[in-house]
Amino acid sequence: MNNYQKLLRPFLLISCLVLLSAFMVSTAKAAGEVDPGFNASVYGSNKGIVQVVKRQTDGKILIGGSFTDVNGQAGNGISRLNADGSVDTSFNPPMFFFSALGGYVLAIGLQSDGKILVAGDIYGIDGIFAPGIRRLNHDGSIDTSFYVPLTAGNMVNDLKVLPNDGFFIGTSGGSLNKYNADGTQDNSFTPIGNIGYNIKEIEIQTDGKILVGAGSASSGPGVLLRVNANGTGDASFTQVFTSSGAVETVEIQADGKILIGGFFSIVNGFQQGGISRVNPDGSLDLNFNLNNTGTQSSGTIYDIVIRPDGKILIGGNFASFNGVTMRSLALLNGDGTLDTSFQNNTLLAQAYVFDIELLPNGKMLLGTQVIQPFTPTNALIGLNADGTTDPALIVKIRRGGKVNLVLQQPDGKILVAGEFPMVNGVVRQSLARLNADGSLDTSFLPYFNGTFSMGNPNVLVMNLQPDGKILIISSGVGFVRLNPDGSHDTSFNYTGTIPVNDAAVLPDGKIITVGGNGSSGRIIEKLNANGSPDASFFGAQSIGWARKVVIQPDGKFLIGGIFTQISGSIRGRIARLNADGSLDNTFNPPGGANDQVSDIDLQTDGKVVLAGKFTGLNGNSNIQKIGRLNQDGTLDTSFVQKTDGELFAVKIQPDGKILIGGSMSTVGNQFRNAIARLNADGTIDSSFVGVSNTTVWDINLQTDGKILLGGEFTKIDGISRVRIARLLNNLTPRTKLFDYDGDGKADVSVFRASENKWYILRSSDGAVTQQIFAVSGDVPVPADYDG
Repeated sequence: MNNYQKLLRPFLLISCLVLLSAFMVSTAKAAGEVDPGFNASVYGSNKGIVQVVKRQTDGKILIGGSFTDVNGQAGNGISRLNADGSVDTSFNPPMFFFSALGGYVLAIGLQSDGKILVAGDIYGIDGIFAPGIRRLNHDGSIDTSFYVPLTAGNMVNDLKVLPNDGFFIGTSGGSLNKYNADGTQDNSFTPIGNIGYNIKEIEIQTDGKILVGAGSASSGPGVLLRVNANGTGDASFTQVFTSSGAVETVEIQADGKILIGGFFSIVNGFQQGGISRVNPDGSLDLNFNLNNTGTQSSGTIYDIVIRPDGKILIGGNFASFNGVTMRSLALLNGDGTLDTSFQNNTLLAQAYVFDIELLPNGKMLLGTQVIQPFTPTNALIGLNADGTTDPALIVKIRRGGKVNLVLQQPDGKILVAGEFPMVNGVVRQSLARLNADGSLDTSFLPYFNGTFSMGNPNVLVMNLQPDGKILIISSGVGFVRLNPDGSHDTSFNYTGTIPVNDAAVLPDGKIITVGGNGSSGRIIEKLNANGSPDASFFGAQSIGWARKVVIQPDGKFLIGGIFTQISGSIRGRIARLNADGSLDNTFNPPGGANDQVSDIDLQTDGKVVLAGKFTGLNGNSNIQKIGRLNQDGTLDTSFVQKTDGELFAVKIQPDGKILIGGSMSTVGNQFRNAIARLNADGTIDSSFVGVSNTTVWDINLQTDGKILLGGEFTKIDGISRVRIARLLNNLTPRTKLFDYDGDGKADVSVFRASENKWYILRSSDGAVTQQIFAVSGDVPVPADYDG
């Protein structure tokens, strides 16, 4: 090697490293993608409803109803379980919705090719308004070739698939329609128009005739009618009328007789109690239950299933049958009398049974609604053939709840707060701590955990002190401080004078709180470290209340909320206060925001980014929900952006880009659902790919730049992430050339060819390190070795 080559070699090596870095950047995952190394799950605060249970031929079990998560996995109205009751994670359906997230799936049909028909009170999927019936592929993905449009609110209560894969539907509007397998109308069938009844169930006889059970919209009469295969009325069948309730369920016996159930006391003029048997011509079979009239079910029967042995399972909302206590589920003998050997299961004491799915081994699955939400009963219940509980099937089906706040501690652990009952399947009422990988930190147990039997508290404020203690403000708990292990710090006793909406910890350990009573009064207060008011603090007065406080590096306070005056001066929902709590008149936005300011973040140059509900800022109506003010409160006219929904969170990255989260579906007329990232000038950052399926309440950044999200969502980027998620990021590193020790300063380095070593003089501590890297003739191989 000549002297020129020796001189050139370090630079060639550096060039290889630069190329390697460029290669690694080009193959890195995009900002906003779900971090696969973090998979926590925050369970819904309310019990879901299972309206329909359907077993596939492969033994897997489909459930439909009104829910958002199943055992901590996303399931917006529909989910699939393996035969052992575990969630089938290979099934990834779209987000069904009606007037709220979670869908309302009332009927599921299976076609012979394994495709799945889904119907109910469905307004659309994945945020797109398109009411109707959908079809899923076997893996849950939407079959884009199939769509049966319906009017919003016209519920499909039942759907029956025919041997040729065509199907019937019955709607709440009283229509009975027949479709071909591909969803086109079957013109061989004359659709029955509005019959004046809400169609509840359809049953197909072996001769092709169709039985329809229905009822009026109110508590009026019900009806059982029969039509021919072409849709014309069957004159050979006498319609069956009930006195005061719908025919909710219809089941055909092997001998052709028909069982009907519902909420009625008279059928065709005879006293009957919720269940009756009808002869094939429509006449009443008075031998059923030994003509034990009026003493049968004490409530509504929603489903009837005939077992292979001829015995009859009935499910619904009743407390007794034939005077014997049987809560919501009973087994009848073939003649309609009660089988007293069948257990009265106490799990059903506070539940309505909507659907019974009989399994090949004689066990059964019940789709229910738990009417007392704070009981341990779940919405899907597995029972043995004798009515006893099958403990192998424990499925937590939930909806509602949210994560309001998510915050990384200096040790990398993550605090999660909001309104929820469990995290990762373990009871943690509204406050928990996670390890860096999303697993539950069991060393942290909030002292109030498990003490709330009638709902969960709602933690709205959470702050971490430098000593590791945690301030929270919550309904039911109040304004308290926890030790690092979650125990109660009794040295803190809040005795302040304002209703608190937000708090921030000062460097000296004192605490700034903001809030107010909504009319006039104090809006800000300083507390001593023990929770008592600091009497030396001025504490500005306001008209309205504050929601957010941010401490500036100079000790001043930015506050946002719904106020219109501060200390007698007009301030439109954004203001800055001096360190003593008095109004800072050097920050005077002309007009301010015209509606609520929910969150604030401060740029390094002193500019202020606001997010909230406003549709105008400093008189500019082109700035909606997100805007930026200069240091003096004047409008930064270079930043113009708007969203179509309220924003609850804004977070400025170290590189100046701005993350926003809320309930929006568009940003600047581009689709950006619940989360987006803006460039420093307010334009949309198209390199950020994150999409949430519903509201994001909080955004925070980890020290490594990854993005923490909390909210009501169940999916991010189409991947199950229930109410908490971590996203990858691609922050532009702020580095210096030849900075080997990462202190931001260049280091002196020498390559000694005779030893094949690098010698580095580190600027951080003056130490010299030796490093061997490659030998002459080695070929650099670019690759991402550390992930």
